[in-house]
Amino acid sequence: MEPDIKKLNQLLLSGSCCSQALVSLGLTLKGEENPSLLKASASLCLGVRSGLTCGALTGAAMMMALFEPEAAYSEMIPELADWFQENYGEIYGGSDCRSILGDNMANKALRCPQVVENTYRKARELLEDYGVDLADLAEMLESGEDVRFIARRIVICAAEDVGNADPMALVVANSAAQAAHFIGLPEAQLPLAQAVCYIANAPKSNACCTAIFSAREEARAVQSTVSKHLRDAHYPGANALGHGTGYKYPHDYPGGWVQQQYMPDELIGHKYYFPKDIGAEKALHGKQKN
Repeated sequence: MEPDIKKLNQLLLSGSCCSQALVSLGLTLKGEENPSLLKASASLCLGVRSGLTCGALTGAAMMMALFEPEAAYSEMIPELADWFQENYGEIYGGSDCRSILGDNMANKALRCPQVVENTYRKARELLEDYGVDLADLAEMLESGEDVRFIARRIVICAAEDVGNADPMALVVANSAAQAAHFIGLPEAQLPLAQAVCYIANAPKSNACCTAIFSAREEARAVQSTVSKHLRDAHYPGANALGHGTGYKYPHDYPGGWVQQQYMPDELIGHKYYFPKDIGAEKALHGKQKN
């Protein structure tokens, strides 16, 4: 059993309610102590003491906010809530505590531990996507962590922390993940270790990471439309709507590139990717300066 899952189960068996167990686990993984927060999280137990929601959901939301508050508020918590409703709303006819328990407190022991564990796993997955690393390679291997989880973390690190400063880092990481899946433990540690060593010694740039975060933030804030010349023109009536009119096919021009408007009118002049003057990204940095 994975160490964090084992710890979560221990917290539940020791008497912590759903929300408390998840907040406590989050604090432990962060290496922090916050008795006041832990005590306050008890107010979320049994669906905010009313059965109107679920402590697994509210506790997991708090746990994610401990690590990445801004991303948790804007993206991770809504995604977690949608996932929770989709999964448990269908199974139990609702995603609140009352529906999950079904007016039978015996279900607290039968259903709740699995709901809490699954919700934690989903929250952990969302945190992984934002680069939250809860353990290093050696600790994870020794503790029996799932090799797939370790491999995902390595691939994410290559894209997020190395990026175009050394594009081969992602190739090495992905190859290591595939090799680890193919050969299994104990030898899976070898390609994983190779990838970790490569990434640790590679030049670092988070320019791609900040670019996509910035672009998505603006996409949410700005109402924009695709320019008509870029819209699909392969259906009857497209010409009448002006779709595809004036489009220049890049491969009809020298070098496979032609100057034309690609950005929506509302976003012309906006830039998101700012290459750093480091590693292989130096070449892209120079192009943008020119």
